Amino acid sequence: MKRLSRDSSSGRTISAPPPRRLSRIAILAAIAAALLACAATYFLLHRSTDIQSLAVLPFVNASQNADADYLSEGITGSLIDTLAGLNGLKVRSNNAVRKYEGRQIDARQAGRELDVQAVLTGRIVQRGGNLSVRVELIDTHDNSALWSRNFERQASDALGVEQEIAAGIAAALRPHLSGQDKQRIAKRETSSPEAYRLYLQGTYFAGKFTKEGVDKGLEFIRQAIAADPNYAVAYEGLAEYYGIVSEVFVPANDAMPKMKAAALKAVELDDGLAGAHTAVANVEFWYDFDWPAAGKEYLRAIELDPNRAFTHETYGWYLTCLGFPEKGIAEGRKAEQLDPLSADLYQVLSQDLYLVRQYPEAIEQARQALEVDPKYFLSHMQLGLIYVAQGKPSEAIAEAQRARDAEPLADWSTAVLGMAYAAGGKRAEAEKLFAELNAKASRGWVPSFAFAEIYAGMHDKLHTLDALGKAYEERSWFLTYLNLAPEFDFLRSEPRFQELVRKMKFPA
Repeated sequence: MKRLSRDSSSGRTISAPPPRRLSRIAILAAIAAALLACAATYFLLHRSTDIQSLAVLPFVNASQNADADYLSEGITGSLIDTLAGLNGLKVRSNNAVRKYEGRQIDARQAGRELDVQAVLTGRIVQRGGNLSVRVELIDTHDNSALWSRNFERQASDALGVEQEIAAGIAAALRPHLSGQDKQRIAKRETSSPEAYRLYLQGTYFAGKFTKEGVDKGLEFIRQAIAADPNYAVAYEGLAEYYGIVSEVFVPANDAMPKMKAAALKAVELDDGLAGAHTAVANVEFWYDFDWPAAGKEYLRAIELDPNRAFTHETYGWYLTCLGFPEKGIAEGRKAEQLDPLSADLYQVLSQDLYLVRQYPEAIEQARQALEVDPKYFLSHMQLGLIYVAQGKPSEAIAEAQRARDAEPLADWSTAVLGMAYAAGGKRAEAEKLFAELNAKASRGWVPSFAFAEIYAGMHDKLHTLDALGKAYEERSWFLTYLNLAPEFDFLRSEPRFQELVRKMKFPA
């Protein structure tokens, strides 16, 4: 400071050093670099906006702790649900990507198999209370990264991580989001990280489809609701899982009223939840047998989310049972187009085709389901029913046995196997399975419809009608088939059967 003062007081000025002259080559290089950066940015943005299809591959739990599995699976599912609502973006379902769990995944190969232009991969590491998440959006054409980011958070903030990932992906794929899309991405289903964590744990355990897993999962979802009583999505999840346990672990008249209460609460909290409206429709269809009310809810769900494959699947089932098979089968095909890698969609369309006696195509659809998931027990069971109707008991027995081996918890496949034995003249084997179900019923519960199926294979009118009557008291969803199912053709002239059909209120 002293030197500057002295120089100034003497009247001297201090000149800046002369500027360095840039060479012509340096200037051109700088301009070229700037243009290249602009071009690269434009190219990435333009390429991102051209992405019309995406798969969120199962996030990898790289922790040395299996307890974090629920985080990797839950965040994957949440991202699929959120991104599926973006305008002009087709996102593969959870069913489609589940086969990649626990596998080393090549993005290009997965892209070809799933027929998508981009995949999102993720890696989660949880150490104590810390959570590290690495995500990358990859162009499946050339394996180049469109977007990537690391997140370091508290493990309790999984909700914030999922929302940030969704926002980043949405911005990368759609730089100019519509107001509606921005609102959807920014929407918080819950403001409680604890409720979100509990909900992820609930869906993880309930999805294991074991009695222990479902019980544990339902308890976690109830805790999520207790943590945030206004968590509409948690009520929607609770409704869906009551639908899963119905007639597998508990009678329909135990599970379905609880499903309806949860679904209606979800709708009350958020009328825009398409899944909640679908759940209400399913209860009206499967349990209340209130055809007009179910139809109204299905249409509302489709209005809210026309790309929800599950809604089209069950709406197609409903229309077929209602007596409009052409419309019902069209809905089933639409569901397949929306989610061509879901075994369940092929299976339900196979069921609809079976009900209207289009057996060759029903077999084709069941086979397609098994191509997606070779152990999908419902498709093996469906093939068993079809082969019984076609008078092919040996093929029916083989398929029903495969169904029973693949899913020993559900009694439905045992029932179809007993029917196939009876239809093939193997009465002793059928009676052995009948005794097995009776023994199980003495210890707990077996759906009456299972006994009806075996009696139907024996063409025992009296006992089949008795069992169907009990199934009606239980409000079995299998009775939605009653007006069409080929296995009951031998009963259609019976007054008791006709009275049961009237109770079901099928349209004339």
